[in-house]
Amino acid sequence: MRRALSGFLSGAWLLTAGALILAAAMQLSGLGKRLALLLLERVRPEPRNLLLGILFLSFLLSVFIPAQVANAALLLSICAGLADGMGIAPKSRLSKGMFLVAAYGATHAGMAVLTSGASTMQTQEFIRLSSGTDISWTRWLVVGLPYAAACSAAACLLVLRRFPVGDASLPGRDWVRAALRDLGPMTAREKKLLCVLCVTLLFWGTGGSLHNLDPALTTLAAVCVLFAPGCDVIGWKELRTTLDWGTLMLFGAAIGLGQLVLETGAAVWLAEASLGKLPAEYLGETGALALILLFFAALSLAFSARTGAVAALVPLAAGVWQTLPQGMTIPQDAFMLLVFYTIQFSVAFPVNSPMTAIAYSTDTFTGREMLAISIPLIGCCIALLLLFKATYWSWLGLL
Repeated sequence: MRRALSGFLSGAWLLTAGALILAAAMQLSGLGKRLALLLLERVRPEPRNLLLGILFLSFLLSVFIPAQVANAALLLSICAGLADGMGIAPKSRLSKGMFLVAAYGATHAGMAVLTSGASTMQTQEFIRLSSGTDISWTRWLVVGLPYAAACSAAACLLVLRRFPVGDASLPGRDWVRAALRDLGPMTAREKKLLCVLCVTLLFWGTGGSLHNLDPALTTLAAVCVLFAPGCDVIGWKELRTTLDWGTLMLFGAAIGLGQLVLETGAAVWLAEASLGKLPAEYLGETGALALILLFFAALSLAFSARTGAVAALVPLAAGVWQTLPQGMTIPQDAFMLLVFYTIQFSVAFPVNSPMTAIAYSTDTFTGREMLAISIPLIGCCIALLLLFKATYWSWLGLL
């Protein structure tokens, strides 16, 4: 029983629970929508700028909304409002581009911010358990943000190549300003929540340098402030119907499963059975690593949620690292992080992640259109990963 419930006793699960509560508060208060509209108000109403604004917004929201699905849902609802307000036809090239960029952006932003979703915090926990390395919030951002931005830029370029949008001016700011007027002035509830979020981000970002407080502790403290008398940002009745309880339970079970795979040696056995005879002497280190990442990318396509894929494949990566051929000197924590990135961007079909599934449900683009962009995008992301390994991450001392 203790092993079965071990995932619910980990710091990663507590951090996820607190993060999901903060995300629910953002949704209930309307602060997330206000921040998004304020940003879009400053974007020049041209098609390419609009796509870039949506892409930037996906990264910004991943900082303030620590749940990828909630991030994507808000972003896609704003895209739907923009398309309606600007008179963009539902199946036009610009409409397709908007929803695809929003889906890819929300997916890639998960690689950049440690608290952006359950899969990132799950990966951090597995890395800590297997290698003993505890990656801080700031370190995760420094390592992942440039790579995630490069992957998102590649996605945007591929979308524009598939769906050229032209340079015509759009009446975007009028709709955004009207939506802001409908929201009215910022409420006391939103101001309190914004203050709590900013202080929480400050503690997340300075962990390990200015203090040694665990991110889970600071997140739970922020949640307590939201419920505190006199603050009243969120109530239990609201939270009970808004919080994604299924994700919370799945995440706890997934961590327990991953811990069991690592502790019993099943990860090493699976690694030897799948990649034990890798001909690294003929491929070289880069070629062998590329083949391993393609293997994990293919396996990722069998999953419909990144949390499930991470629970199954990141512990397997720990086993694969122990069976790597001689000559491959990549550290275990770095190897597992590269595999996590591969799992995160390996999205070819709408059902491969909740973010793309929500975008597909708008009936704006077809599965074949998404596949035509996703397959070359996965190849671009793997190429970028190998490039970052040889340059930026080596300069950081990660590899």
